[in-house]
Amino acid sequence: MTSLRSLPYEILQKVFQNLSEESRNWLRDWRLVSRTFNDLIVPILFAKEIHGPSLSQLSRCLAITSDLKAGVTDVFSSTKHLAVTVDASDDTYLQSFVELWKLMLPKMSNIRSLHWGYLPADCHPDHWVDTFVRDIGTRSTLTDLKLGIAAAPPYSGFSLEPLSNLTTVEIRWSINYDALNGDSDAERRWQGRSTEFISQVSALLERCPTLQSFAFSADYNPHRRALTSITLASLLDRLRTLSTPSRKLRRLVTKEVIVHVDDIRSNLHHLHHLEELVLEADPNPSAFTHFGDICATLQRNDIKIKNLLVGNLQHSGVSQYIASYQGLEKLIVRKLDRTDDSPVVIGGFITSLQNHSKTLKWLEFDVDRLSPWPQGIVAHLQSQAEQYVALQTLRIRLCVTLDDTNTVECQILVRHAMLRFDERLQMFTVMQTELLETAMRLQALCVLECPSIRYKTGSGELEDYIELRRGVNNPSRIYTFMKGIVERFKRAHEPKFVIKLFQN
Repeated sequence: MTSLRSLPYEILQKVFQNLSEESRNWLRDWRLVSRTFNDLIVPILFAKEIHGPSLSQLSRCLAITSDLKAGVTDVFSSTKHLAVTVDASDDTYLQSFVELWKLMLPKMSNIRSLHWGYLPADCHPDHWVDTFVRDIGTRSTLTDLKLGIAAAPPYSGFSLEPLSNLTTVEIRWSINYDALNGDSDAERRWQGRSTEFISQVSALLERCPTLQSFAFSADYNPHRRALTSITLASLLDRLRTLSTPSRKLRRLVTKEVIVHVDDIRSNLHHLHHLEELVLEADPNPSAFTHFGDICATLQRNDIKIKNLLVGNLQHSGVSQYIASYQGLEKLIVRKLDRTDDSPVVIGGFITSLQNHSKTLKWLEFDVDRLSPWPQGIVAHLQSQAEQYVALQTLRIRLCVTLDDTNTVECQILVRHAMLRFDERLQMFTVMQTELLETAMRLQALCVLECPSIRYKTGSGELEDYIELRRGVNNPSRIYTFMKGIVERFKRAHEPKFVIKLFQN
């Protein structure tokens, strides 16, 4: 019998690389077997370093610091991905991690990406943050930055200037105003720091001539007045007048950012290679008009998006743009207004969708309110399933109400009505059944997600819920009802794709 140690180097490398995350724990012990095993395993174990300063991680932090000071380890030359969270840690041991990072970062000669979580409200000494940004900025191999900021904007004077030449910049800001307590002076300081931070982001984009992906997401408390209005114009301000070298942006994603059609027009020289466009939850009341104009601009300039999010269809330019070309690979339709529910709008959109039946890999309709959209899309797929030869993921919210489950439950309870049960069940689940049967005809399908609609009108208010759940131990009746139908279908048809439901 061939032993593991006798296998060729290349085979061993593939074995170790394809281990699951759970199985990699024992690799630390296998490093000690031989120098060959050590050389194979170190790049796998240290390819991704995750640091969340805490008391439980302090001993490891001090041990690594000791080894780095003594010059007895070079394992961090294998690190390609670094994840660091600077949060509400006790300063007494956070300082130990800051010292570690100062020693470790110069050793990361092959680092590619940084995922940095930062909570400015914790008020750690500013120079610690400055030092970290400066040290990571010396890594010329760094190409990807993911920055997550929680609650407050960074301190006044916060600088991203050491960073440059990135290809991916993703920023998520979870905004929380609770600490301000309505203090007008504090609100003004907050707004000033927000403006500074947005200016820093814009300047960073200017220093990235090979930028390909930019995402900026702002998450607000929906029940609080927004103090900060973030616009795409301010984020791209330093790019707008920069004619050369033009960026080759392939991905532009925003959330809770105000986007005007002029922001796209003035930056067209950076967008001719755009493949993914996601403009989600634009708070501007005129967002539907601007999105339609944006689609018309893309059509005039022959920019063919492969991954697109659609949040409204009121403007005819949206469907016209989608109908103007072929090649969409991922399409997400989210929210939609009630004015989008007319048969003309639904019919026009479905007609435009047919252009992409050969290329669509992901189709999602997340209209989370009562509407005719689920019926329209299911009917379309039912008649055209064989045309969607590449579709791998399909997600559609379906409408099931408590009345549906109540009626079926009543039929079960009345013994003499048992013969009518299947008829009642079929009547209330015809759409779900049609979707499941249609999915069987989608030859490339891997995942079908069919959660239920949560709201009546989509307002999100408590009284708008179709089913109000009370506690985790009180299972959703709608979910239980739909799960029963899915289980029956799986037993009868044994689908090769995964069917997912979600507890709302």
